[in-house]
Amino acid sequence: MIVDAHHHLWGAGQGYAWLDAPALAPIRRAFGPGDLEAAVEGSGVIRTVLVEGGRCDTAEAQLLLGYAKRCPLIAGVVAWADPADPALADTIAGYRALPGGDRLVGIRSQVQAERDAGYLDRAEVRRGLRTIAAAGLPFDLVVRADQLAAAARLAGDLPDVRFVLDHLGKPSIGDGAAGFARWRAPWPRWPPART
Repeated sequence: MIVDAHHHLWGAGQGYAWLDAPALAPIRRAFGPGDLEAAVEGSGVIRTVLVEGGRCDTAEAQLLLGYAKRCPLIAGVVAWADPADPALADTIAGYRALPGGDRLVGIRSQVQAERDAGYLDRAEVRRGLRTIAAAGLPFDLVVRADQLAAAARLAGDLPDVRFVLDHLGKPSIGDGAAGFARWRAPWPRWPPART
C-alpha cells in the first residue's frame, strides 16, 4: 500500500497568499481533488493525507475536511490551529463536528513563520500541544532548519506528544553544501553513535 502522507490542495482566491511569490508562477492555478485523483492515477498511491496549506485560519479546515468527505482518496486531514489559543480544545471539537471531521488526523501551525526563537518554549504553546495530544492527535512541526534544535528539545520535553517533522526541517537545498551544513549544524554527530 502506498500512502502520500503530505500534500496540499488550493484554489485561486482561497487565501493562499504565498502563491503570489513570482517563483511560484508555475503552480499558481487551482489544484483540487480532481487534479489530485488524476495526478495519482496509475502511481500505486491508494490513500493520501491532505495538509493545511498555509492560510493559517480555521475556515480552511472546513474546506479541507469537505474535500475529504467527498474524495475517498483522502484518508486524513491535518488542519491548522494555533497551539497557543486558549480555545484550542473547542477548535478541535469543532473540526470533528464538521462534515468529514472523522478524517481529522493531525494539527499543524506555521511555526516556520515565528521569529521568536523561544516560541516552542512558551508555556501556552506547550499547553496547547498537550491539548492536541489529549485529543489523540499528533502535531506537525513545520519548522526552519534554525528551529530544529528547539523542536528536538520540545519533543524531548513532551514525550507524550506525537510529532511529525514536515519537509525534513526545511534544509536550504538551493544553497547546496552550505545549506545542508546549516541544516545539520544543530546535531553534533549524525548519525547518532550506536550503543
